Amino acid sequence: MGVAERRRKLSSQYFFDCSCPACHTETLRAAAEPRWEAFCCNACSALIQGDSVLSCSNQSCGESVSRARLTSRLQDLQQQVHEAQKLLRNGKLVEQAVQQLLGCREAAESFLSTEHTVVGEIEDGLAQAHAALGDWRKSAAHIQKSVRVVEARHGSSSVEIGHELFKLAQVLFNGLAVPEALNAIRKAEKILLVHCGPESPEVQELREMKSCLLDLSSIPVGPSV
Repeated sequence: MGVAERRRKLSSQYFFDCSCPACHTETLRAAAEPRWEAFCCNACSALIQGDSVLSCSNQSCGESVSRARLTSRLQDLQQQVHEAQKLLRNGKLVEQAVQQLLGCREAAESFLSTEHTVVGEIEDGLAQAHAALGDWRKSAAHIQKSVRVVEARHGSSSVEIGHELFKLAQVLFNGLAVPEALNAIRKAEKILLVHCGPESPEVQELREMKSCLLDLSSIPVGPSV
């Protein structure tokens, strides 16, 4: 018996509206949004769920907030991300874009799920910015976070995750992180072979990167002088 049916029977037969922890948890779970659209509690970071008013899933917290307020905050954040992306496309304002995106990320952490689509957009923007600045290590770290968001929404074997892993492989390749790059190449190639075929430009590029890295790793390193 589902929570709604159980509570209905308690109400009709015993004139009792149950609000026990089990019913509370099941009610929130039934109203749960997809992780890529979910909000989190500003107080404890647990997911918050509901209709017009969202309640924290952590019963020891008890925070609640209106959906209208969260939607307004989300719209404001999306506008800020859009402005940062425009700065990034400018090419000459990359550092400014980084600062704005970092501010967006801090704002997102206060009310969005870590797997929210907008969080993925922010991480992707930061990855692009650091790649433009030649900081491949930081770029890779942000892509890895973006990968988690894409995987939550589309699945671990989707073409979307294949494209994200392809970007990760490129960045790691440029940063000469050989073992990490080879691992990303292997994962991306496996997925993109299924969706795009062996003749696709992405698969061909992955194979070229792999060949180059394998050649590089086989070059003996002489003694330091």
